[in-house]
Amino acid sequence: MDGSIRVLGVNFSYNHQIYLKKNFMDCVKKLRQVTQVWSMRFLTLYGKITIFKTLALSKTIYISCMSWIPNSFIDMIERIHNDFIWNKKRANIKHSTLIGEYSKGGLKDVDIRSKFKSLHLNWVYQTL
Repeated sequence: MDGSIRVLGVNFSYNHQIYLKKNFMDCVKKLRQVTQVWSMRFLTLYGKITIFKTLALSKTIYISCMSWIPNSFIDMIERIHNDFIWNKKRANIKHSTLIGEYSKGGLKDVDIRSKFKSLHLNWVYQTL
């Protein structure tokens, strides 16, 4: 017994370290596996953004909707995102341009920090 209860895919525990490991570190591990598999292919920048939004980030959305998200988890996801998009090199395009609309020269990349904030703002809307 590891001291946690699993309810609807989320592990709850009085031990904060178990809570973080079971919920968030497992998501980071899955995210890294997806990006490693897809980084072997020669994808365009647009293709990498699409893969990250559909296959990688979707693994973290449910757990992020259900519970509080530590800043260290968001930082890890942003680092994985940047490493995947830019092949572990320096960025060639500003982040603000990358997340912009197509009509303004952007590629509609996801702003991870804003995405998680919007998930928590959805809590406020549902309680009203």
